[in-house]
Amino acid sequence: MLVVLIVVITLIIIAGILLILWPKLVSLRERKLFARIVGRKVYSLAEDKDFYVINQVALSIENKIIHFDHILFTNKFIYCIGTKYYDAPVSGNYEDAQWLKYNSSSNIERIKNPMLLATARLNYIKSSVNAMDGIFVSVILVNDTCILDEIKNCPPGNYIMNLNEFRKFVEVNEKSDIPDIDQLCLEDLVQKIYKKTIKNEEKNK
Repeated sequence: MLVVLIVVITLIIIAGILLILWPKLVSLRERKLFARIVGRKVYSLAEDKDFYVINQVALSIENKIIHFDHILFTNKFIYCIGTKYYDAPVSGNYEDAQWLKYNSSSNIERIKNPMLLATARLNYIKSSVNAMDGIFVSVILVNDTCILDEIKNCPPGNYIMNLNEFRKFVEVNEKSDIPDIDQLCLEDLVQKIYKKTIKNEEKNK
């Protein structure tokens, strides 16, 4: 009888611990899988629309290593894509060094503004390939469970959005009146960027 009581108490304690930790375990799993989910979505879009995509990009530019999770080449734009996972709503202005993450009503965390770094990286790649203005677009994709609350003053060509919005965003842009990138120019840009990837530079040494 005592053994049964000990087992029951132990199970209750374990269940209580799991109940407390479960949201964090779910969040950790989603965070780990999110980059893979984004990769599949971007690849699927590229395959369906006959676009070109480079994944896990590390470019050597001006003695700096510039990272992008994906670079998607469409008919009208080149999307330099980064991914971020947030387990709570975030808000902020484009110009602010820090944004706010609302873990709870009593717990507000300051986080780095992801758009400023993305813009800096975008500027490096634009200057390195001498592309015409307006072709490159910076996009940060965040998990669909994250609420982006009042992200203000984003300049043209700089976006942050939930993953489920990205395909529609690209499709709308492709239907706009903006002229297509010249095919030879686009192929040249693909080659220029591809040749700047670190792996390819190492192969050429």
